[in-house]
Amino acid sequence: MITKERGVPIKLRKLEILLRRLHPLHSKMAIINEEYHKIRAGYLGEKSLDYFLSFLPEKQYYIFHYLRLPYQNHHFQIDTLILSPNFITILEVKNISGIITFDYNFNQLIRTKNGVEQAFQDPVSQVNRHQFQLKNFLQSSKFPNIPIIPQVVISNTSTLIKTEGQPRRPSTIITQSAGLLIQIENLSKMYKKEILNKNQLTKLIKFLLKKHTPDEYDVLNQLNINKNEILRGTHCPNCCKIPMYRNHGKWVCPSCHCASKTAHIESLIDFSLLFNKKVIANKEVRDFLEISSQTVATKILKALDLPSTGNGRSKMYHLHKIIDPLINN
Repeated sequence: MITKERGVPIKLRKLEILLRRLHPLHSKMAIINEEYHKIRAGYLGEKSLDYFLSFLPEKQYYIFHYLRLPYQNHHFQIDTLILSPNFITILEVKNISGIITFDYNFNQLIRTKNGVEQAFQDPVSQVNRHQFQLKNFLQSSKFPNIPIIPQVVISNTSTLIKTEGQPRRPSTIITQSAGLLIQIENLSKMYKKEILNKNQLTKLIKFLLKKHTPDEYDVLNQLNINKNEILRGTHCPNCCKIPMYRNHGKWVCPSCHCASKTAHIESLIDFSLLFNKKVIANKEVRDFLEISSQTVATKILKALDLPSTGNGRSKMYHLHKIIDPLINN
């Protein structure tokens, strides 16, 4: 059973916004583009597991995607957690092509592609760290000591996997996505003792969902980009050009001539995600969408049926209605 859906990573959404709202010749564009494609490849790799996970018995396994939990003064994020009454397995998913070598001597992952070697962060060390954090997190919350098995899943089926040296923790499983079901079946045969009864299982599911903390990721601060560098205006839902112009209640793109009555919604989402703001004033709407009329801005906001507080110039419209479905993942 999918207990927590996999949404689009908030970091991916914010990088995508930057790609359309910065000048094409911006000094950070190459860095943003590279990071965007890296995060997107990871997301697509994780999504590719859904087919295999769909074969798991719904009444036996509970699946959590993008579970971000507190640990001491930090948070740790698990790509996918699979919970059963007998054990938990956590998956660290990597979508890497070419020939990859798990180097146990130096705890790193080396990718060889087109004759070029590149070092990556060791996913085995990463998933083992998550295992340690999750174990202590559950113990401190007085849950039974249930086995937690870490797995590294390579989602690219054409990737050739090699190892070098001897693993210090042989319990960590490395598999390709096609072999994931076999690994879980083997775990079910290995861990036959029920650790969590029905009530404890229900309690743990609710607890994990409650403790999940979405990552808001301040993209402008992380990349040291000034908010004044952000291109204003409503972007075209068809070709992403900025700005569209407003004509008789519709937004029209001067580039591809696409017309839309609701294009401003995505641009208001851009505003909220880029500037980490959940409320917006009429003037901010006019400034960001490049609308000269206060009346038009008011009509746009009222049509969205957003909750509001305050009156007059101090009136603020709350954007939770259009933002929360995107970030609570």
